Parts: sequence; C-alpha cells; structure tokens
Amino acid sequence: MPFSWRCVCDIDEMALELRFEHLTGWTKGMKEVWTFTPTRDGTRAEIVQNLAFRVPPVALVVEPVLGAVVVRSLARKSLSSLKELAEKNSE
Repeated sequence: MPFSWRCVCDIDEMALELRFEHLTGWTKGMKEVWTFTPTRDGTRAEIVQNLAFRVPPVALVVEPVLGAVVVRSLARKSLSSLKELAEKNSE
C-alpha cells in the first residue's frame, strides 16, 4: 500500500536522537523519537512513536491497525534503509 506524509525533524546530536512530527497524511500529529545508543557491537536504534489519531471516534479502530501494521512496518523499513546508508558511508 502506498503511504506518504510530510514531517519535520529535529536532530539532537548530543542525545543521539532524531525527533519527528508528522504534518500530513494518515499519521498527521504523530510524534516519534529515534534514539541511537552505541554498543560494543555497533549501534542500537530504538523508535518510540506516539500516534494519537485525530478523529477520536475512529481512533479506537484505526490506531491499533495503523500502529501495529503500518507504522511499525514503515519504521522497520526506514531503519533498514538508514542502516544501509550508514554502512555504505562508512566504507
């Protein structure tokens, strides 16, 4: 399924975090924090998402589906792409 959205990103280099706020699309209003923690074997990446669907009566049905299926799937793909870019740039 094609999905698109626009977001703003704040980069906190000291905390090793990326903070996103979605401005458009089905995830409008969602906030995410991507945290990167150096480890002995590389880097651990964690994404914490706060999806508060903007139409409350529909949220009870939409949030679990969007969160569990769509948002997590897109997050895994995004992290995978970021990992590929990071590894390519470190060569």
